[in-house]
Amino acid sequence: MTSRARRLRAPLAVGVGALLATVYVGLVDPDVPGHYPLCPTKAFTGLDCPGCGGLRATHSLLHGDLHGALDHNAFVVLVVLPLALFLWVRWLWREWKGPQPGSDGSADVPVDVGVPSPLLLWSLRPSPWCATSARCRRSPGSARPRADPRGAGRRPHPREPVEVTPANLTG
Repeated sequence: MTSRARRLRAPLAVGVGALLATVYVGLVDPDVPGHYPLCPTKAFTGLDCPGCGGLRATHSLLHGDLHGALDHNAFVVLVVLPLALFLWVRWLWREWKGPQPGSDGSADVPVDVGVPSPLLLWSLRPSPWCATSARCRRSPGSARPRADPRGAGRRPHPREPVEVTPANLTG
């Protein structure tokens, strides 16, 4: 096995693992209970962590629903996924090129952006200035309503047009 092939094993294994996990998230809806573990922060404190909604955002993104993905967790869509892809491609490229003269081999991970960003978003989530303000307005623990196969008693999606009739106005 060549030196380059040995160096590329780790980034390619991580890439294949991430791809398989992404395919699973794309195929299995995170809104259906029982397929994914509950967020520990949400379970113990009842608060949304910076990653809450990340699986639903990824699922929506994989199904072409950018607006829904941004509604679930804009931070994951706009920061985490692009940053993870960038760091993985940079890692793959560095392993492909091999050790460079004059380099100390450090990873140069942008910790100054990667750590404060979720903390800042977490502090802003309950506020009216939250990037995912539509999600912030929902009550804690409430999941997005799922469609009833029969259509009876189903609550409409927030972006779904609702026909106003006298029957709708009586409650």
